[in-house]
Amino acid sequence: MFTLEIRAFRARVNTFARRRGRLSVLTRQGSLQRLTPPSKAPSPEASSSKKEHPMAEPVVHVVARFKAKPGKEAALKAGLTALVAPTQKDPGYIAYDLFESVESPGSFVLVEAWESRELLAAHLDTPHLNGFKATAPELLAEPMSVKLYAEAPGL
Repeated sequence: MFTLEIRAFRARVNTFARRRGRLSVLTRQGSLQRLTPPSKAPSPEASSSKKEHPMAEPVVHVVARFKAKPGKEAALKAGLTALVAPTQKDPGYIAYDLFESVESPGSFVLVEAWESRELLAAHLDTPHLNGFKATAPELLAEPMSVKLYAEAPGL
């Protein structure tokens, strides 16, 4: 089941990238590998990376980790699950997938993709996310970890 969810996430990210004029493949290892489509292959004299990549900004990927306090696992899961539907309506949303560890119940990971850092910042200030942030301290065993990622240069 986890493999199917990862494949679905990859498919959404890759579909979005194609719509933005780039052919990208999110590999099984989780890295984003960019491939130049034959119709848009850069000429040998093209020296600017902006000519190769018309997007103004790369997709922003977010990995957020949460660990529930003992006895608060169900409440944390419910709170995180409640974020998914309203987040899918936020401007800039590409993907927002929640996973729970099979080895450590009560440990969750949100894997997100956003069109830009600005739209991600707007999402971070929405009523649904602010509501979760207000209740999170009572549910979390440790501070949440949030890391931002962009496509690695040269891929």
